Amino acid sequence: GCTWGQVEEDLTLLYDVCGKVRKLRFENGALHLNIAALALEGTDADEIEEEAHTASHWIIEELMLSANKCVAMKLADHPLTADYPVLRNHQPPDPAKASE
Repeated sequence: GCTWGQVEEDLTLLYDVCGKVRKLRFENGALHLNIAALALEGTDADEIEEEAHTASHWIIEELMLSANKCVAMKLADHPLTADYPVLRNHQPPDPAKASE
């Protein structure tokens, strides 16, 4: 097991590393999207608030981007996939859900 202090140290390191990667990514021209998410705090429509975009959100974003980059580099260097483009294929939206 780990102590809480060790967990805090690991999270601080993760915060620092992801923060540096994020800063460098934006300095190199990455697009900064500020997309708000709304959260319903209760059952009343007056209780809708904008969800805070905390460090936990951008740390996860940076880790997901890093994972995607690693996979792309691996695929680009692999003899079976190096000569073929890899495209994401999204299924069309469900018309029943789109009309809701």
